[in-house]
Amino acid sequence: MTENHAAPDSVSQSEQPLRGRTVAVTAARRAEEQITILERRGATVLHAPAISTIHLSEDRLVREATDRLLSAPADLMVLTTAPGVRWWLEICEQWEVADRIRELMSRIPLYSRGPKTTGAIRGAGFREYASAVSEASPELLQMLLEHGVDGLTVGVQVQGTGSEWNPMSELLDGLRAAGAEVVELPIYRWELPDDLDALDDLVRAVARAEVDGVTFTSAPAVVAVLERARAVGVHDELLAALRGPVTALCVGPVTAEPLVDLDVPVSCPERMRLGSLMKHTTEVLARGGAAARGEDYYRR
Repeated sequence: MTENHAAPDSVSQSEQPLRGRTVAVTAARRAEEQITILERRGATVLHAPAISTIHLSEDRLVREATDRLLSAPADLMVLTTAPGVRWWLEICEQWEVADRIRELMSRIPLYSRGPKTTGAIRGAGFREYASAVSEASPELLQMLLEHGVDGLTVGVQVQGTGSEWNPMSELLDGLRAAGAEVVELPIYRWELPDDLDALDDLVRAVARAEVDGVTFTSAPAVVAVLERARAVGVHDELLAALRGPVTALCVGPVTAEPLVDLDVPVSCPERMRLGSLMKHTTEVLARGGAAARGEDYYRR
């Protein structure tokens, strides 16, 4: 676990609204950006990545799903993340199937999870058939059911966590119940990080309420923290801390869901963006964090 200390006391409280606060950061991707922003605002930052990403070009499941989409072929696709769209097309180039994938994508409906994904679709030279305004799976499912999927092969870009918890299970189950043949394209797959000691130290610090808040930018990171808490014997203490003095700050409702399922109140910004999360984290912790719970807390 890496500990980063706040800037000197010569800076005023108004310039450093998080002075005296400690924040745990669980991200692997763009962690340095979070750390820099929080430290500039006066926070002490504890950091340990909760997950590591499997390289797609070496992922057998991604290749098998790609081949299935081509051989079926897919009747429509659901694309859920902008980086996932770009990375997948790059990997298809390495596999020398990019021309076939592009031809397929140019002639079937492409459903987008939201604006960023739509931007990636258009940047790749395609047009989306429809986009979910809410950036959430329930809206995507409703759109697909209205289109009709019975008997169709539907490719869905999914986020595999390596655990039983799946943030897209509602969408996948709904499509299958409606008669679709679903091909899951696991663009994102995670494993626990190599440095488990650092993650375990961070988990124990949160469980002991030695931090004021903990930030999460993906549901798999939440699941990993919960799994490690169980492994090191502090699961109940972790949940107690997150229900009490420690504020759980998530980039959006999808990320928050594993905690919400455990009756942990979670604070989310209005927009599911890292910049919005950092601004929101600053505002919430500066006014007292969990001690000042308000309408910005998301729970069932």
